[in-house]
Amino acid sequence: MIVGSVLLVVAAGVLLGFGLVRLDAPLLYSSIGVSALAALALALGVRRAATVRAGQGTIAVRSVVPAPRPTPPVDRAARRSVGRARVVPVIDADKPVGDSWVVDEPSPEVVGAWDLARAGQLDAPVLVDQRAWFHRVGCADLRGQVAERVPIARAIDLGLVPCGRCRPVTTVLTDLDTAAGGPGD
Repeated sequence: MIVGSVLLVVAAGVLLGFGLVRLDAPLLYSSIGVSALAALALALGVRRAATVRAGQGTIAVRSVVPAPRPTPPVDRAARRSVGRARVVPVIDADKPVGDSWVVDEPSPEVVGAWDLARAGQLDAPVLVDQRAWFHRVGCADLRGQVAERVPIARAIDLGLVPCGRCRPVTTVLTDLDTAAGGPGD
């Protein structure tokens, strides 16, 4: 938009120059109209750039496809979506997955769509492990693992699975309700 407004300003200048040299009123009026379009394009471009800088918008020249995340194989019929987070069936600890065994894998936290939406608007910190799960700070399941601290809203937007052992969504909402004086306040 900003580049387009610069081009419109150049076109308006050319029209103005020809209009003054030829003393032609339609060229002068056209110059004024093109200048107004340039101002509009500039205002829209600046507003869009500010929105992108604030993190609320995107500028994409082509479609962006996120890189696939490795996930354990699960029955596609059993997978369903709650809000934006994935809910996957519990993985049996005695059942081999590929060439390896799943050992001590917690089941995902069962969260309703309403609670997931409420948690998706908060900035409470959670830890994201390398299995695409998110946990409360201090979760026993993270012992010896590398984890990244992110806001819970970001973890939910990414479609990560909440840990069933530390129950991060329920804990964050309970803390919020306690601070507000009760649920729904």
